[in-house]
Amino acid sequence: MTEFLKSLKELKYDPYDIKSIFNHANLLLDKSLREMGVQEEPPKNIKIDKGDFGSYVEQGYFFIVKNNSKEPDFSEVGLELKTGGFLKATGREWKHKAILDGYVVKEDMALGALNFKTIKSESFETSSFLTKNQHILFVFYIYSEDIHHIDKRIHLVNSFKFSGLDDYDQAKIQNEWGTIKSNIEAKGADNLSQGDTQYLQAKTSGTGGQTNTAEKPKSRKLVFSKSFMHDYFRNLELQRTGKYKQKKRLFSSPTEARNLSLQDKILEKFSPYLDKSDKELIKIFRIKNFDSKQNHADLAKLMTKFIFDIPGDEEDISSYFDEFSKSNIKIKAVVLDKNSTPTQATSFPGFKWVDLCEEEWEVSDLKDLFETTKFLFVFFQEIDNDIILKKTVLWHMSDEDVNKTKVVWEYARNIVNKGNIVKEYKTNKKNEISRVTNLPGAIISKKLKSNVHVRPHTSKTTDTNTLPVQDKYTKAYEYTNYSFWLNSTYVKNEIFLKEN
Repeated sequence: MTEFLKSLKELKYDPYDIKSIFNHANLLLDKSLREMGVQEEPPKNIKIDKGDFGSYVEQGYFFIVKNNSKEPDFSEVGLELKTGGFLKATGREWKHKAILDGYVVKEDMALGALNFKTIKSESFETSSFLTKNQHILFVFYIYSEDIHHIDKRIHLVNSFKFSGLDDYDQAKIQNEWGTIKSNIEAKGADNLSQGDTQYLQAKTSGTGGQTNTAEKPKSRKLVFSKSFMHDYFRNLELQRTGKYKQKKRLFSSPTEARNLSLQDKILEKFSPYLDKSDKELIKIFRIKNFDSKQNHADLAKLMTKFIFDIPGDEEDISSYFDEFSKSNIKIKAVVLDKNSTPTQATSFPGFKWVDLCEEEWEVSDLKDLFETTKFLFVFFQEIDNDIILKKTVLWHMSDEDVNKTKVVWEYARNIVNKGNIVKEYKTNKKNEISRVTNLPGAIISKKLKSNVHVRPHTSKTTDTNTLPVQDKYTKAYEYTNYSFWLNSTYVKNEIFLKEN
């Protein structure tokens, strides 16, 4: 039973009436908590976690006693209260199109702690996850790092019902809950990965430990992924404006979505073509005007469109299939040598020097890229003078590895901000002049124990963008376009060779 910090007579809503709760929540729209009477320094009897926006809403506005109950916040009416943030869209987002007047979802939606012990005895229908999150009241604010929580503008109040999701999404979430449970039982909680699933994920929530075996794994919470949440709100907006159009389904039925993982479904599609050479694949898919010596990224995209029967006018698989859109999946093709080492590093979109230096890590393009994107790696390998389709891997970077990218991100922006990009000029035997930089390439990345490096995103040094400060050595105010790249050894060891 829910406890409150005020008597029922003092509350400005009826916690036993779901309509009254939503009416009280809707008063927040386009206002701040301060405007609605929430105090920055509340009375002593109201304990608020000052670093948590949700605490100001729960304790400061709805006056719910802080708790760790397995029941919903408004237990009498089966309603859970969840808060989240929107970021102003920059136009540089890796995938997400702006919604709700120019915003993107800030982060994953936390749904409660994952108990490694009790989940083993639960069924999905009786799970603490479903009990707590069957019906959710979403309160979303506009994020700004420099504004106090109670001054942030409330941008959306929404009623979410699990039973209101379409049958496919319900089935897939049930499948992913089962995957998380099975992985705990089979591999141990310490071997869980957020990337094991797409919509419903087990995300680390600290360094504490729940005893599972002899180990004490990191605590985890169940979350709806940022991509799933963004797609959910985008579809609501499209439905409201009459522009919604259901994307094609990869799964043939909700039953298949309930019983088969997305990774297995993708493998099922690709398996007839594994171990075939690129020349064979070109013939099988009747790809015209394509030389097998061309970029295998183009071959992977063309081949994927044929395998998944995607019309020629569609841009790519992620915009065509509902499951790929909600999971934010992008295709990456990699050619390996006979020793399973990539013949080149794996690149990502180029960045602007000014953007790199002005953004903060928590809302940076690089962090957002690896936190919100899953990659379908299509691996080709050089074998006996042929290049064959060797393996496909649906991959998501772990939280720990995302943090390893930060050191290179910081190193690069510090170099640029100090105007120390170019170290010297170098002349080779052909009298060709090149620049030696201080930027964190592959060698510096290795010393920093990172998994990414930066290098030119173009073969033309004249393809440039503006620097935030003048480069001291060259006196230039512009520099060649660069991007972040995954290190080849990381792709080999952590993606290709690692058991998935």
